[in-house]
Amino acid sequence: MDGICARCKTEVKGRVFRTAISLMRHGRTLMNEKHLIIGSIDDPLSDVGRGQALQTAGGLKHSKTPNLIVTGPMARQKETGSIIGKSLDISIQIDPRLRERCVGEFEGKPEFEGMLKKFLTEEVPAPGAEPLSEFTHRVLTSLKTASSLMGRGLLITSALPLVVMVCEVRGWKLTDAAEFPVPGNCEPIHFKVMEPCWKCGSIYYEDDLP
Repeated sequence: MDGICARCKTEVKGRVFRTAISLMRHGRTLMNEKHLIIGSIDDPLSDVGRGQALQTAGGLKHSKTPNLIVTGPMARQKETGSIIGKSLDISIQIDPRLRERCVGEFEGKPEFEGMLKKFLTEEVPAPGAEPLSEFTHRVLTSLKTASSLMGRGLLITSALPLVVMVCEVRGWKLTDAAEFPVPGNCEPIHFKVMEPCWKCGSIYYEDDLP
């Protein structure tokens, strides 16, 4: 199979297809609507968030339909997965490694400019926060597990884990990620996993398949 490397953008031919993965942030929550920092708070979906999940499920019925849905353990992640899974008649699996990072004393406070950079570059941005090294390790081990599966998987997580995984796929530094907007709620990002790119060694490729 031919493909475009997600990291170096090299066109690669004749690679063996392994799997396809869609990464997605949960639906909008009550605290999202108030522009509050959620972190480890188990905030539920809002009615808007439930509608987003249903809309995404409708789109996945016609393109890039998963045969496996894996969500984090938090209420907003599980409910998003349950709505999509019910619509597609697919059971969901829970992976604790996909939970959002605890950011300590910032949780429950208003969002602020530069918070993404702070939360993705500082080892302990506030007392009580999960260390950045531990957070990124657990998230990337979840991505590695998903990348070894067959078929198409949908991973549902939260903003910071999603950014970490996108950086791994794209070959970006976490400091670079702060320059880009966080992907929207229930907007899946699709890619393929194939044999390593001959130029950079990445196994991640752009997914333009239906």
